[in-house]
Amino acid sequence: MARTPTWYDHVDDALAALRDFPAPHVERPDVERLFRLSRRDAIRFLHRFGAHEKNDRLTIAAKSLASKLEQVRVSSGYVSELRRRERLRAGRVELQRQASARRFLLPVEADSAAQTAADFPAGVRLYRDTIVVEFPEGSHDELLGRLFEIARIARDDPDGFQIAVEGAPPSPRRGDV
Repeated sequence: MARTPTWYDHVDDALAALRDFPAPHVERPDVERLFRLSRRDAIRFLHRFGAHEKNDRLTIAAKSLASKLEQVRVSSGYVSELRRRERLRAGRVELQRQASARRFLLPVEADSAAQTAADFPAGVRLYRDTIVVEFPEGSHDELLGRLFEIARIARDDPDGFQIAVEGAPPSPRRGDV
């Protein structure tokens, strides 16, 4: 698989700089600076875009280079590379989010795997249309742990959970909870 050009990262910035470029022609040192390329890669870049040797220097008209870069920006290769990079970035963000979630340990009771719908965790009250979860002030991990235990009970004993919900008393008025 061919290597994606590193200068793709700098096309937009280079186009902005070329609009106000102080000289009529762009030379190798300018390309190195605009696209953050090595000397060798800048020479390859200039050849790719039709630069000519003038006074023992590779040069291309700034307007011509800008026009060719505009064509690159709408090319299928460039657009698909931008999409690929966005997918990779989104994948990295998701992996970081998952890794962060894996580091978070929920405080669940050791024997919670054997719990049934009759064994809701401490601080949990079940009504027909409401679940009240009490937890120590400022302790979001305790809240999440109790919610996790409720979800695990519902998963492991769905029939018992349904019976518990249907058999629960009606919820008190909202202000009484």
